[in-house]
Amino acid sequence: MTRILLSACVIAVGVTLARAAEPAPPATLLTKPGQLVFQDDFDHQPDKQAWRYGPGSWTLADGTLKGVERAEDKHGAVLRHAMTFRDAIIVYDFRFDGAKMTTLSINDAKGHVCRVLLRPNGFTVRKDDHDHDGPDKAVDFETKSIPLKPGAWHTLVIELRGSEMLATLDGRLTAFGAHDSLDCEKANFGFTVAGDGASFRHVRVWDALPNPDWEGTKPKLLKARAVAGSGDEIRAAVIKSLPLLEKGAAGSMAERARCFTCHNQGLPLLALTTARTRGFEIDGEHLKKQSQHIANFLDKNRENYLMGKGTGGQVATAGQALWALETDSWKPDATTAAVAEYLLQYQKDAEHWRMTSDRPPSETSHFTANYLAIRGLRTFATAEQKERVDQRIDQARRWLLANSAKDTEDRVFRLWALKLAGVTDELLQAATKELLDTQREDGGWSQTKDLESDSYATGSALVALHQAGGLGVAEAAYKRGLKFLLRTQLEDGSWHVRSRSKPFQEYFESGFPHGPDQFISIAASSWATTALVLACEPKTEAAQ
Repeated sequence: MTRILLSACVIAVGVTLARAAEPAPPATLLTKPGQLVFQDDFDHQPDKQAWRYGPGSWTLADGTLKGVERAEDKHGAVLRHAMTFRDAIIVYDFRFDGAKMTTLSINDAKGHVCRVLLRPNGFTVRKDDHDHDGPDKAVDFETKSIPLKPGAWHTLVIELRGSEMLATLDGRLTAFGAHDSLDCEKANFGFTVAGDGASFRHVRVWDALPNPDWEGTKPKLLKARAVAGSGDEIRAAVIKSLPLLEKGAAGSMAERARCFTCHNQGLPLLALTTARTRGFEIDGEHLKKQSQHIANFLDKNRENYLMGKGTGGQVATAGQALWALETDSWKPDATTAAVAEYLLQYQKDAEHWRMTSDRPPSETSHFTANYLAIRGLRTFATAEQKERVDQRIDQARRWLLANSAKDTEDRVFRLWALKLAGVTDELLQAATKELLDTQREDGGWSQTKDLESDSYATGSALVALHQAGGLGVAEAAYKRGLKFLLRTQLEDGSWHVRSRSKPFQEYFESGFPHGPDQFISIAASSWATTALVLACEPKTEAAQ
């Protein structure tokens, strides 16, 4: 870029650097700021020869330029600034005023090169699809999740040098990417707005010079990215997920007024109550209604439980219901004692509790049935039942030690059941290692060796490894799992897992997404959310 071209750009927009106060350069990582080559504080209407208006409505007021998408355009609002450059640091402030998304796009003379996409829940750095017809494809380099409240100003710094780009939001979160196609002469940069409005101010561009510290900084940044997201990312992911879990649980209670559902109530309550201990905002009244609903479901079958007769799902349903009540600190009562009696009497001549359903992954493993039964008895059995409880758990312990796990569900609940059954540390460590050894290269776990990693297997494995196996949330394996969960969370806050169970119950809509896959998906999202929550700091007395 020549100084003649730069001067023409600056004069064209009516901003001369000689009379404008030169802003302080931003803090950077990839590059060092050189000469300031462009700035616009929007203290006058952008010159249409320098700023090219595309679709949408653009208005100026009090040093703020606002873009709004128009339905008739069938395209987001667009505004571009013509400027020849290769390496640059671009800085500006933005604010969401109802927009679903806004981007800073960087283009060459033929098409899109790269961009930063900003949404109310975070941002992404992307290499764009340059030709639109193949073989080139868009590549999302990295996404960072953080809630961006409407009406609040944020500062974005984009660094471009050679084949690398780095975006930093508010001086805290960074997202990095590299591709040979970025190393080209650029022709313009600009804003796009999708939705009701986004505002911009204080646009600056500096030449980007080499940063001698980058070679030392880059490996640390990449290592941190490989193993975990930031605390802000994790909390943002949880905040996105919790309302959907509450909605799916409430929808199940409304649609199945006389029933308890493990997938839509039991596991969501685990996530919601765990989140409450970490200071997340939870609807307390909703939790009370859920617990009472579960207690009522058990109570109406109290006589059957006392006679050793269960309900549909047998040990899985009874044990999961007791676990759900435990998570919300339900006090033992006559009904929970009756369910404990059922767990003692049911299949009492067998060496272990057996799962009577075949709905993988959550209702097929005998290890799951034993964990749920042992946990229910440990929590809700009465003093009078204690001797029989000890005998039954001793029997189950022998079976747990004598039998091997065949898939992730088995390994997760065998580890948990062994912990509750009271085995030696050596045996517990062996079960922990067995589960850890099946973590995939992508950081996740799969339900079976023939399936891809998913959030159900990954979330349940992380929670069991932490709570039963003693794996710290700061350890590399846990962080790799967290990274997998952050990467696979969908825009709406959920995780999608495809069902592999044959449906035999009447389908109903609970309000959770993913249609016929919603029951396994809400269970998966509950496990994923719980694993993320456990990586957040516990709520302190001051926070309460």
